[in-house]
Amino acid sequence: MKLEKTFNCLPLNINHGYIHSCIKGKLRRFPSKEVKAWKTELGWAFKGKWNLDGNYRIIIYIQMGDKRRRDVDSGIKFILDALSGIIYKDDNQVQSLWVLKSRGKEHKTTITVEEIEN
Repeated sequence: MKLEKTFNCLPLNINHGYIHSCIKGKLRRFPSKEVKAWKTELGWAFKGKWNLDGNYRIIIYIQMGDKRRRDVDSGIKFILDALSGIIYKDDNQVQSLWVLKSRGKEHKTTITVEEIEN
C-alpha cells in the first residue's frame, strides 16, 4: 500500500511543540494544542487498512514559502509520532526515511508512506 498526502503548512518545529511544566518537583513535557491538532490531522489523512506489523518507507518533502532558515529535521519527529498507531505500531518500523526541503512560493509538506518488504 502506498499513500501520499499534501498539507499547506510546514511541520511543527520540535523546539516549540512542547509546553514545559514543573509538577511535584519534576520537569514534565506536554505537547501543545498545535501539536495535538497536527497529529490529529495527519492521523485522519492516513487512516486506512495498513499492516501495523509491516515495514515502511517514508518520504517527506518540505517546501518553504519564506526566507527563514530551518533545520530539515525539526518537525520530522512529530510526523513519525503522529503516524504511530495509524500506520505502524512504533516508528522503529520505518526502514527508510527521506527528507527533502526546498524554497517555493508557499508552505507545503508532502508526506508519502509506502509499505515495503521485510
